[in-house]
Amino acid sequence: TKGEEHCFGSNQEFSVGIFCDWCGSVVNVNISVATNGNGASTDLLRDRILEYIATGSNTGGGTAGGEAMLWLDKNKFEPGEAVSVHFKAPGTYPADAWVGIIPSNVEHGSEAKNDQYDLTYQHLNKRTSGTLTFTAPAQRGSFDFRMNDTDNNGKEVASISFKVE
Repeated sequence: TKGEEHCFGSNQEFSVGIFCDWCGSVVNVNISVATNGNGASTDLLRDRILEYIATGSNTGGGTAGGEAMLWLDKNKFEPGEAVSVHFKAPGTYPADAWVGIIPSNVEHGSEAKNDQYDLTYQHLNKRTSGTLTFTAPAQRGSFDFRMNDTDNNGKEVASISFKVE
């Protein structure tokens, strides 16, 4: 029996991209949470799921083990639509750590490569968590939000993909 058959309300879907230090890859995870219509409790559940993914524990506090993370409330947008990307970042990153929109076909890993191809970006300014609001590109296609640990020949530390349709 599927659990969804016993739930009331709708599903909230979100995506998270997690950078693997061991293999150097970014893993995108899509999660659907059955909700009961209470957005606040759903947000708490989402945060606990993300913390568990990042740290292997669900203590309900802290900054997900200090790992860099990006996630979206949805992964498809209209051209020019406002896009909110949520983030967690270690407090050790300098003020010029940044998140930008890069076409998905650009190779992952290098901050310099991301800097070369970014369509727009925002610095984190030492923030360890929050939400950044961007405007979806005018052209349709596949894009990534990519977090970079510095704006000076750093590395890509997190990524999450989305589409403009």
